Amino acid sequence: MWNRALHLSILLSLAAWPRPLRAQQCPDGPLALVLAGGGAKGFAHIGVLQALDSLGVRPDLIVGTSIGAIVGALYASGLSAPAIDSLLRSLPVTDVSQTFANRTPRDWGSLPPLVLWEQGAGRFGLATGGIAELGTNALVNRLLLRANLMARGDFDRLPIPFRAVATDLQTREAVVLRSGDLAQAVRASIAIPLVLSPERIGGRVLIDGGISANVPVAAARAAGAKQMIVVDLKDDTPADSAPVWSPGVVAGRLAAFLFRQPLDSLGPADMYIWPNVRGYANLDFHPTRREELIANGRAAADSLLARAACLPRRPPPASVPLPARLSGWEVSNGSGRDGETMGRVLGLSRGQALDPTIVAAQLGDMSNTEIFRELWLGPVGSADTVFFRATVVPSPRRVVGLGLAYDHDLGGRLWVGLLDRTTLRGAEASGVLALGRFKSELSGVLLSRLGLGQMSIAPLATARGMLQSVRQFHEDGRNFDNLDVREGSGSVGVEWARLGLWRIRAAGSVIGWRTPLGETRTTAGSTISAHTEPGRRVWATADAEWMGDYQLARAGLGAQIAVGGLALEPEIRLAVGHHLPIQKEFELGGTEGFPGLSTGERRGDRELMFRLQSSWPVLGPVGARLALAAGRSASGGILFNERGWIGGIRVGAGATTPIGPVAFEYGFASNGRRAAFIRVGRWF
Repeated sequence: MWNRALHLSILLSLAAWPRPLRAQQCPDGPLALVLAGGGAKGFAHIGVLQALDSLGVRPDLIVGTSIGAIVGALYASGLSAPAIDSLLRSLPVTDVSQTFANRTPRDWGSLPPLVLWEQGAGRFGLATGGIAELGTNALVNRLLLRANLMARGDFDRLPIPFRAVATDLQTREAVVLRSGDLAQAVRASIAIPLVLSPERIGGRVLIDGGISANVPVAAARAAGAKQMIVVDLKDDTPADSAPVWSPGVVAGRLAAFLFRQPLDSLGPADMYIWPNVRGYANLDFHPTRREELIANGRAAADSLLARAACLPRRPPPASVPLPARLSGWEVSNGSGRDGETMGRVLGLSRGQALDPTIVAAQLGDMSNTEIFRELWLGPVGSADTVFFRATVVPSPRRVVGLGLAYDHDLGGRLWVGLLDRTTLRGAEASGVLALGRFKSELSGVLLSRLGLGQMSIAPLATARGMLQSVRQFHEDGRNFDNLDVREGSGSVGVEWARLGLWRIRAAGSVIGWRTPLGETRTTAGSTISAHTEPGRRVWATADAEWMGDYQLARAGLGAQIAVGGLALEPEIRLAVGHHLPIQKEFELGGTEGFPGLSTGERRGDRELMFRLQSSWPVLGPVGARLALAAGRSASGGILFNERGWIGGIRVGAGATTPIGPVAFEYGFASNGRRAAFIRVGRWF
């Protein structure tokens, strides 16, 4: 019995004796990097890529959804994490968050539409998206041109094979895109509902891939991945704990709701990275949040990847040479005329040496031409040549717009506009009717653009009719008399524009008007005007009229400056006139008025004013506002005279709303005058 006990003890001791550990069994097969969607939270992906680069880990496949498709396509093209970060910093990526400004035709100037209807191939339909959508299309084209030229229709040609995931709008099934135009595939993957229009590819209408597969694990498995690094951007913030202040926030919350699906099961060798994205909005592309998200992504990846034993270390992927020559192009879904237009817009010529930098710059300007709503190059070819088999979505043939605003002093104002691009070949005709309590006008423009690249020259003809009741204020500044004026004018001239930056118009004009005393006057002469395009952070405007009976010149300069949460808008206005009709006189402060005075209370043929408008957020879209102003208005004399100056301050609150800015303010002038300023919408 003792022998049996001794034998059993020896066997147990041998079983417990330390033995050499077997090497961990690592999966044999491709490693996939899976990048989830999440809007602006996708900057965390860059931090994860920084960690991978630092360890020398190179995936064999990249699969991305939405923002993950953008970052993934850039990484698949051979760019490092620092290069992607630098590229995104150099481009106006933050503009994609400004999606709720409707696409106003540039012929309408700065008129702010409340709603737009567009006619494409069929009936009129309510316009979706906004002018930022045109900028988004141009931005995606520009970002991915280099990768698109590498792939030339096959995403497996990239240094790292790539897949973009979108959603079929009809079936709600995930659609994995592996060929075609790379920029268009990524654009389909980021088509967030209510923010960007769907994309049509291969007979399917596609929307954001996050609707069906926000973390596209299944797509990576189907592509042959045996091991995965999965980066998830889910935010577990309770839905009822985040304030809903604006359409952008609503769209972001809706996207977060729609993009939430159960995560596909992961294998034992798969790695799951979940950066801290709690509380970050899907559409908040502010630089401060970007830096935080990149740091959060790096921290989450470092903590996990440092312990991983089965990650392949290898040198960066070999670069794929770019084609050196363009053999030709065509618009596969359009006419020969569309192909000619595309060539002129992008400055292409058959057999030319291809300079991607120049083509990228031209693609970046596409949003300013208003020729195509979308243009996707569709590069194909081999060796050192490329052929563009492009697809386009033309701009709508007709556009109808409607806008309105209210001012407690001037009353309500309504405008209706029509743009027609079909009546005359190569020409645009537009008309705007504006109705208001003190001023109503009807204007029309006919122009034909001779240049379709960055520079545009357009002969034009204009006509305008106006009915105005000029308010002539009494000394007390409260009572006024209405002086009725009727005016009609016409001009023929030319417009010279650097699209997206500035426009200059010069014309010969004829003007006739009926004075408040019933006299009829007619004069002729020349006019010139110049202004920066709407939406510029630094803006300038100038115009001059040299007519037989009167002359005038005026200019304005302003800027938008952000200092943390504080927004500053300095502005200077100056104007000089000679023998001006009453309807041409300058109102101190223009349409924004002067603090403490009624709009138009001070007017004359001289104006000089300085204004500083400031605002800072208080609660959601509501902010506190403070305006300081100093200026003078006079009739005759020296512009910079010491006499006649007045100062003012206006304080209150304002908000940005779907119908435009709203302001509730009260002003005080240095002459003792006080006046409220209440306005809904952008005045015109």
